[in-house]
Amino acid sequence: MNHSNRFNHLLLTTVFFLLQGNVDFVMGENARPAAISPPTINYSETAAEPVIEYNLVHHMLAEPDPEPLLRIYGNGRVHVHYPAYMTRAGDYELQLNQPELQALLHALATDGIIDFDPATTRSRRQQLGAQQRAANGSMLYISDSSDTVIDIRLNEYQKGPATARVLNLKKRFVWPDLKQDARRFPQLGEITNANNAAQRLETLLHRDDLVKIR
Repeated sequence: MNHSNRFNHLLLTTVFFLLQGNVDFVMGENARPAAISPPTINYSETAAEPVIEYNLVHHMLAEPDPEPLLRIYGNGRVHVHYPAYMTRAGDYELQLNQPELQALLHALATDGIIDFDPATTRSRRQQLGAQQRAANGSMLYISDSSDTVIDIRLNEYQKGPATARVLNLKKRFVWPDLKQDARRFPQLGEITNANNAAQRLETLLHRDDLVKIR
């Protein structure tokens, strides 16, 4: 862990515990504090490879743009690419500082993107979908189907003290029609949280401080 990452982790840990207040204490006169530790997240603070990538892949496009909408590098550089068919077509950039990037990565981890279990979530979604069809006898058809794709690359990740430490993590989250599923299955917390993560990244596409570079 380099010095900058270590400092940012300690800073986020301090803020985390201050925000927790008394919430993490088990109720009872003789209760001992049960503090929740934030995840350990470390990454290369260079511009060599994106730490986060975000994209929407539209199935109806004959030739979708292979370049992702959003790339965030370890040095905080944010690259936004709007495809030719979009109104704001072109490439834009902005700069995040290290605390901002650390906070974003911790938020994505809290949203469950890094530890997302697609097989279990897909099975639960199928069960809920079958229950809805049995209840109302209708099928849902989405004409403009799209996949939400989020890639995260970290040098080190550990969800908590009791979990295994993962080195050189490369996590890809892919889910079809995520926004629609979040509305359709509010009881699926994993999908609700994943949609929250996607919306966090979407906000970067519309920042006022984006500068067009080409």
